[in-house]
Amino acid sequence: MSNQWSIVDKLNKTRYNNNATRLSDRPPTYRFPLPYMINIPPPWVQQ
Repeated sequence: MSNQWSIVDKLNKTRYNNNATRLSDRPPTYRFPLPYMINIPPPWVQQ
């Protein structure tokens, strides 16, 4: 039984490592592009 649990532990570790590297390799995503955010003022700024 201990052998079986060590295999499960290995699988969990590799899954965690793959997710971590995948997330770190991905560039930061913005919900809106930056020029759009810069060009449009916040709603409390009156033009």
